[in-house]
Amino acid sequence: MKQKDIIIIVAIVIVSALFSYVLSSFIFGSQDDASKLLSAPKVEPISNDFAPFDGRYFSKDALNPTQTVTIGNALE
Repeated sequence: MKQKDIIIIVAIVIVSALFSYVLSSFIFGSQDDASKLLSAPKVEPISNDFAPFDGRYFSKDALNPTQTVTIGNALE
């Protein structure tokens, strides 16, 4: 390679780096822009305290779905 080719390649690299920097700043913007800051609502922490169950939906006389159900003769 001649010295003239190396100078041209270095110049192209510098120009493309500057162009990329300006273009990325335009697309992504700066982080100092206060109008682009987002905020989230405050969420209350989860508690391990539960309210008593509603008697309309959870009756003490209801069937227990966790009990084993045997259909037919269990000895066969």
